[in-house]
Amino acid sequence: MKTFLASITALTLAAPAAAFDDPDDGSASAEPEQAYIPFANSSIRSWRAPERDILLIEANRGRWYRAEFLGPCNGLRFTEAIGFDVNSNGRFDRFSSVITRDQRCRVRSLVRIPDPDETAE
Repeated sequence: MKTFLASITALTLAAPAAAFDDPDDGSASAEPEQAYIPFANSSIRSWRAPERDILLIEANRGRWYRAEFLGPCNGLRFTEAIGFDVNSNGRFDRFSSVITRDQRCRVRSLVRIPDPDETAE
């Protein structure tokens, strides 16, 4: 009986995911691949905050990343200094945080983007 219930549960959980894999539907958007910044404590060169819940980060070799927060990060756009709370291995990723004078802002997503200065032209 336990095997039967487990099979039904597995089918029930798999059914919604299969609904999104419709190859005929051209409107499905793929999630961007999550990135990380290795050795963030020494490789982050610059940052800018175009919005309260978005941070653009420049790392070594001109690589740019877009961090989106779980919610608004108050004071981010008006501060001159922030802290990057990295993992124990020195990586900054979607499980990391940014610290402003007013609050700790948890990252929801971190993706690699093209240089915003080159795409703006």
